[in-house]
Amino acid sequence: MQHSFKGIGAGRNMLLPATAIFATFATSALAQDVTRTDWRMNRTSEIVTVPGVVSPANGDPLAFVYAPPIPDANAPGWEPAPDPQIIAFKGHNGDEISRLAEGTCLQAFDFVFFDTVVTVPEGAQVSDFTISFTGMDDGSRITIFNEAYPTGTPDMPDGINNFVAYNQNVTLDMAQFLRAGQNRVVITQVDDCPAGNKLRAADVVLNGSVIAAPQTGTPEPAPKAGADGMMDVAYGDVHVRSMDGLRFDFQVPGDFVVAGTADSRFVLHQRNEISATNPAVTVNVAAAAFIDGDVIEIYFDDDKVLLNGAVLDLGLARSSGFRTYYLPQGGSMDVTVRTKETIYTIYRYPEGDRLYNSAAPEAFRIKDPTNVVAGDSAVMKGTRGPAAIGLVGIEDGDRSNDLTLRSGEVIALPTTQDEVDRFGESWRVTADENLFGHRPPAPLAPPPAPVVMADLPEETRTTAATTCLQASVTEVNLLRDCTYDVALTGNAAFADAAAKVQASDAAVPDLPPAQSADGSNPVDDIGQAALAAAQAATGVQIVLPEARPEPEAEPVAEPEPAPEALREGIAGVVTREQRFLLDGYYMIFQADGNLCIYTEADNRFIWCVNNDPSIRYADTAEVVMTTGGQLMGLDAAGEVLYAYPPEPTGMPSDIFISSEGKVTMANETGTIWEFN
Repeated sequence: MQHSFKGIGAGRNMLLPATAIFATFATSALAQDVTRTDWRMNRTSEIVTVPGVVSPANGDPLAFVYAPPIPDANAPGWEPAPDPQIIAFKGHNGDEISRLAEGTCLQAFDFVFFDTVVTVPEGAQVSDFTISFTGMDDGSRITIFNEAYPTGTPDMPDGINNFVAYNQNVTLDMAQFLRAGQNRVVITQVDDCPAGNKLRAADVVLNGSVIAAPQTGTPEPAPKAGADGMMDVAYGDVHVRSMDGLRFDFQVPGDFVVAGTADSRFVLHQRNEISATNPAVTVNVAAAAFIDGDVIEIYFDDDKVLLNGAVLDLGLARSSGFRTYYLPQGGSMDVTVRTKETIYTIYRYPEGDRLYNSAAPEAFRIKDPTNVVAGDSAVMKGTRGPAAIGLVGIEDGDRSNDLTLRSGEVIALPTTQDEVDRFGESWRVTADENLFGHRPPAPLAPPPAPVVMADLPEETRTTAATTCLQASVTEVNLLRDCTYDVALTGNAAFADAAAKVQASDAAVPDLPPAQSADGSNPVDDIGQAALAAAQAATGVQIVLPEARPEPEAEPVAEPEPAPEALREGIAGVVTREQRFLLDGYYMIFQADGNLCIYTEADNRFIWCVNNDPSIRYADTAEVVMTTGGQLMGLDAAGEVLYAYPPEPTGMPSDIFISSEGKVTMANETGTIWEFN
């Protein structure tokens, strides 16, 4: 089905500040001894309105005169900040939304409180204690509670400014107020004018060293809710697995739609190029994602990431090993830095949902290896729905429809590599879909000449399979892919990459055994003798997948004769799932909104109406043939989504199929519309 991405990049061209509240422990003895708690947030206070009072400017200290008392540390209403490491507050309802009513700018005040506890050991000498703010809307005040200031430090003590106003990037030195023991640091944030309300980040530095939150549990970050179930779908040279377990190779260079939601608001693109070191190999060199208006571009070969066209500073992610970046339109991206790879996990949250709650977001994961230019893309299972798009097919438990072209045509299985390439070509990124704004694709080139693994020398296959088994690649389908990659490239890093794919499979619930699109057996691809020799050399046995029954096909209703009204060209209505005979063909209004024609004898695809990427065909509730000779698609509200021809002809018409399968509309005057 055709999808449009017009308007991509139309969101704000905004680079998220990478300033962190706390990064890693510094090496100084003082910083190592200092501890602190995660940031918390309390947003239970009511909006304050003072008749006759107008604040002089956004974030002016006058607003804090009317602030309610700072909630006690044990008061109800405290909860984790949106990000306990970097606050990242974006308004009471997300996306920097203000609760203040229009027309109350500088006349009403909405307060939110944040706190963390910094513990300094006895005998520590504190020379500086600074807090630097980034992204303030509209203002903040710092208050410190400790043994010397049990009721909190006063405003403007000894001439020290403890206020930050709208959009200021200010560093405040509060060292003289810090004491040994516990220091509760509180930020009172005020919103005094709609529609913005945010506190992006604040750096807290002690004696020149950034203070970190204590590490708990495993050094790898705990996944967000719903992060289990990420399935690797494209890896190596280039191997693809559909979400239903169909396996095929797609080694055509270019930019392609990998996956996306049916509403086209969450989409993943992948760039494949012929390897610079081996002209027989195609690898993934870049990825790009569209998330409700935001665009992220990731280029593996020059280690560059862009958000809405601006380079994203990943310095803190690399120094600390993990960082969450919040996107202007409400999504987020986790960046996890490991020794041999950087992992980008991009989340789209359900409308109205907030971070860190129980609802599972939709997600893509992109792995950028540091030792081989061959990226890895993954998609969370179960979030895209049956009308999703891209190379990874339709996620409905049925592999037989996974090679569905944009046009709606389904390639029957088993098939040939030429047919697989034709399927993939239909998902090549078009000009109006393009997400790769930083760098144009490489010049269009034909795919490398196909290399059949069985034609490679047995010794080469044995050596490659041995390398893969030694890397703990034991699942037979992944072992086939790994053997192919290592045999062609001689690079053992491909074995490490395949091992990571196998390890991540353990987190995918009920991952089906893979089936090859061409019906081949992966053991036969490697070769029985080569595989036996590799297993003997390593003492490792491969894991053969359990045979699972294919899902039972839905019973197909017998086609109905075309209703008299429709056949005669008088106004008739077609609803979802209805089928009509048309002289050896049948027409069906499919569940996905397409009106399509197939051959009656063998269900061969002929035509679908969805040929205009600007039309929301999936919203079609019924198809109408009007008395004026138009074929119309209507949504549930009765609005016209499309009409062929665009204007009524004034007389009835009908749909015809030529012996060559060409579909036209005609009336008594002749052809009035041709479908391309």
